[in-house]
Amino acid sequence: TNGLFVSTAHEVIHTSPNSRVSIPVFVFPNSNTIIEPMGTNEKINSTNIMLENFNSVWVTKTGAGRARELKYSEHEKTKLARLPK
Repeated sequence: TNGLFVSTAHEVIHTSPNSRVSIPVFVFPNSNTIIEPMGTNEKINSTNIMLENFNSVWVTKTGAGRARELKYSEHEKTKLARLPK
Protein backbone atom coordinates (compact mmCIF):
# COMPACT_ATOMS: atom_id res chain seq x y z
CA THR A 1 0.00 0.00 0.00
CA ASN A 2 3.08 2.20 -0.15
CA GLY A 3 2.58 3.30 3.45
CA LEU A 4 -1.11 4.16 3.00
CA PHE A 5 -2.23 1.41 5.40
CA VAL A 6 -0.11 0.73 8.47
CA SER A 7 0.11 -2.84 9.76
CA THR A 8 -1.05 -3.68 13.26
CA ALA A 9 1.72 -4.99 15.49
CA HIS A 10 1.40 -8.77 15.46
CA GLU A 11 3.38 -11.98 15.59
CA VAL A 12 3.09 -14.92 13.22
CA ILE A 13 4.58 -18.35 13.79
CA HIS A 14 4.60 -19.87 10.31
CA THR A 15 5.39 -23.58 10.37
CA SER A 16 3.88 -24.68 7.07
CA PRO A 17 6.17 -25.53 4.15
CA ASN A 18 3.75 -23.60 1.92
CA SER A 19 3.90 -19.87 1.28
CA ARG A 20 2.07 -17.62 3.69
CA VAL A 21 -0.67 -15.38 2.31
CA SER A 22 -1.79 -12.27 4.18
CA ILE A 23 -5.30 -10.90 3.84
CA PRO A 24 -5.83 -7.46 5.39
CA VAL A 25 -8.83 -6.97 7.62
CA PHE A 26 -9.64 -3.43 8.68
CA VAL A 27 -11.34 -3.52 12.05
CA PHE A 28 -10.91 -0.17 13.74
CA PRO A 29 -10.70 3.27 12.11
CA ASN A 30 -8.62 6.13 13.50
CA SER A 31 -9.65 6.88 17.09
CA ASN A 32 -10.90 10.36 16.11
CA THR A 33 -13.21 9.00 13.43
CA ILE A 34 -16.93 9.52 13.91
CA ILE A 35 -18.90 6.61 12.46
CA GLU A 36 -22.51 6.79 11.37
CA PRO A 37 -24.17 3.40 10.88
CA MET A 38 -26.12 3.19 7.63
CA GLY A 39 -29.80 3.91 7.99
CA THR A 40 -29.46 5.82 11.28
CA ASN A 41 -28.50 9.28 12.44
CA GLU A 42 -26.57 7.86 15.39
CA LYS A 43 -22.97 9.08 15.61
CA ILE A 44 -20.45 6.69 17.17
CA ASN A 45 -16.91 7.54 18.25
CA SER A 46 -14.61 4.63 17.45
CA THR A 47 -12.56 5.14 20.65
CA ASN A 48 -15.67 4.53 22.75
CA ILE A 49 -16.42 1.33 20.82
CA MET A 50 -12.84 0.06 21.26
CA LEU A 51 -12.99 0.77 25.01
CA GLU A 52 -16.36 -0.98 25.31
CA ASN A 53 -14.96 -4.03 23.48
CA PHE A 54 -11.86 -4.10 25.69
CA ASN A 55 -13.92 -3.80 28.87
CA SER A 56 -16.33 -6.54 27.79
CA VAL A 57 -13.48 -8.99 27.19
CA TRP A 58 -11.00 -8.13 29.95
CA VAL A 59 -12.86 -6.25 32.70
CA THR A 60 -16.45 -7.51 32.92
CA LYS A 61 -15.59 -10.79 31.11
CA THR A 62 -18.89 -10.69 29.21
CA GLY A 63 -17.39 -10.20 25.75
CA ALA A 64 -17.33 -12.77 22.99
CA GLY A 65 -14.37 -14.86 22.03
CA ARG A 66 -11.71 -17.04 23.58
CA ALA A 67 -9.65 -14.03 24.68
CA ARG A 68 -11.72 -13.64 27.82
CA GLU A 69 -10.66 -17.14 28.93
CA LEU A 70 -6.96 -16.40 28.64
CA LYS A 71 -4.64 -14.72 31.07
CA TYR A 72 -1.45 -13.19 29.74
CA SER A 73 0.73 -16.00 31.07
CA GLU A 74 -1.54 -18.65 29.52
CA HIS A 75 -1.38 -16.83 26.20
CA GLU A 76 2.42 -16.76 26.37
CA LYS A 77 2.51 -20.50 27.14
CA THR A 78 0.29 -21.16 24.11
CA LYS A 79 2.60 -19.16 21.85
CA LEU A 80 5.69 -20.93 23.19
CA ALA A 81 4.10 -24.36 22.72
CA ARG A 82 3.70 -23.64 19.00
CA LEU A 83 7.38 -22.90 18.41
CA PRO A 84 9.29 -25.56 16.49
CA LYS A 85 11.51 -27.67 18.74
